[in-house]
Amino acid sequence: MGRPAFVQAGGSPRGRAFAAKHADSIIATANHVEGLRQYRDEVRSHAAAAGRNPDDIKVLYLVYPILGETTGEAKAKHQRMVDAPSFIEAALASVGSITDIDFSQYDLDAPLPHIPPMASKARSTSLRNGAAARRCVNLPRSALTADST
Repeated sequence: MGRPAFVQAGGSPRGRAFAAKHADSIIATANHVEGLRQYRDEVRSHAAAAGRNPDDIKVLYLVYPILGETTGEAKAKHQRMVDAPSFIEAALASVGSITDIDFSQYDLDAPLPHIPPMASKARSTSLRNGAAARRCVNLPRSALTADST
């Protein structure tokens, strides 16, 4: 008999290192093809450093494709989605469900304040140190760019 598969959501640098050492599969998020490559390369490097064959670890990315007959049509569809009045609320609810932060307490037109560490350190680190911190952007913009870091 074998053992159960170990699947890790390794988002933070520490989580990635842990997953590379112990997991069979890693569920991950990253934006754009280069972000996917960087994540994979980092995990493979950690795995090799831990004495594992990097090919034994499967990285499973969460993706949200927007499809169209042409690239232009897909981009237009994405823009309509982002411009919809309900988009920011839905994006903040999604990020809030991961981070356990109630974003309704923050002014949508003010810079995002310091957010204390929480259970989802990868996501909170992204919000604290990523796009919002670098650009002093408001809450809706940080929700749109939180995964881009």
